Amino acid sequence: MALLIKKGEIVTAAERYQADIWCEGETITSIGPNLPAPPGAEVIDATGKLVFPGFIDPHVHSREPGMTEKEDFWHATRSSAAGGVTTILEMPNCVPAVVDGDALRARADRLTRDAWVDFGMWGLATGRNADAIGDMARQGAVAVKAFLCFGYEDGRLHPGWIDGGPDLPSSRDLLEAMSAAADAGIPLGVHAEDGGVISFFEARLERPAMTYPELLATRPVVAESAAVALCIELASAVSARLHVLHLSSAVGVELIRAAHSRGIDVTAETCPHYLLLDGADFDRLGAVMKVLPPIRDRGDQEALWAAVDDGVVASVGSDHAPHTEQEKHDRLNRVPGGVVAAQTLVPLMLDAALAGRLPLDTLVSRLCTSTASMFGLYPKKGALAPGSDADLVIVDPHAGSRIDPASFESKQRWSPFAGRVVRGRVEATMLRGRWLLRDGTILGPPRGRWVRRRAQASGTKS
Repeated sequence: MALLIKKGEIVTAAERYQADIWCEGETITSIGPNLPAPPGAEVIDATGKLVFPGFIDPHVHSREPGMTEKEDFWHATRSSAAGGVTTILEMPNCVPAVVDGDALRARADRLTRDAWVDFGMWGLATGRNADAIGDMARQGAVAVKAFLCFGYEDGRLHPGWIDGGPDLPSSRDLLEAMSAAADAGIPLGVHAEDGGVISFFEARLERPAMTYPELLATRPVVAESAAVALCIELASAVSARLHVLHLSSAVGVELIRAAHSRGIDVTAETCPHYLLLDGADFDRLGAVMKVLPPIRDRGDQEALWAAVDDGVVASVGSDHAPHTEQEKHDRLNRVPGGVVAAQTLVPLMLDAALAGRLPLDTLVSRLCTSTASMFGLYPKKGALAPGSDADLVIVDPHAGSRIDPASFESKQRWSPFAGRVVRGRVEATMLRGRWLLRDGTILGPPRGRWVRRRAQASGTKS
């Protein structure tokens, strides 16, 4: 396919400028003013539109295999595509979980047939499989993930502090996993809540958390900050690359900021629900906003925005983690944490940028360039440059829409952001040179591919 996009305003992590983009096959061939249209090429007039690199969602739980009553890869990736995302990174805690190279390959083969967008794969660090991390990396894993408040048993994760559950990862487990990841040249990501801290505060409450203040009391900021502080020190000791997932607190931000001043290689991600909601919203929304770690107060929200702005938080992901609507309307202590978020990541963050909450070039960094770099996908992904994959998103900045869960492509059609009016509308999305979305319609068949990590130097490109 040959395509010329003319007169759009190109937005990168470094600049904004008007130019034409020539795509041939699956690749961007050239960018510049007044490019000629070769015979037979499709020409798109993007006057007045913004042209972004394809957005990347680094944090998706498709639930396949093992929990497909909640979600599956077909629906998760269609939902991503409908929201303006062209690449996702799939989390490993399916059933059975991705614990070695064989499991990684088998799952990737299974998911490829239903992939509407390109996808990378996380592996799981269980505390028992450090010797398998190298093979997962060789097979193309973008990173491995450790859950500090869950143990691994019978092919799945379980809370390790409830009813004699499986053992939580020890400091030695983490050091072994971090060392193996460092040797393999991939980051180790952490769900940074300390299970022992949670256990202590749950015992102090002496009953299940039935109100939102009680939930916050049993999963307090110190559960996150203790885990972040420990992981920073352990990663420093073995020169590992640490990535803190779904950061929720101001204290966590300051710990990472201080680690940067010491030259420690740590990055962080947050999510739109931490940036746009706070604990006071529970009275309005109820348990549909329950996530883990929990959404905290306005001060934490403001600290996270500042960290997104200055790069302490280098990536923003959806943490798409669907549960059924019935599950989300149970009693608070029984409601599982997670939101339907793949289709709202880009609209919510684009709205924030167009409203002046963060610059558009910062939006591109956090949702494209620095995310692609830290996971070894740059510059094939996350860039608008000759030689990069022809993944791009055309946005009308003057249009708007209302978030309507009835239109979601996910299996689950609910959202804490239902009814929210957002600025900017994704008009078209291209995946490797072919239209993925035009005028709100997804164009098939599914053509997503498994993308593997590329070897590159430590650090991120902002």
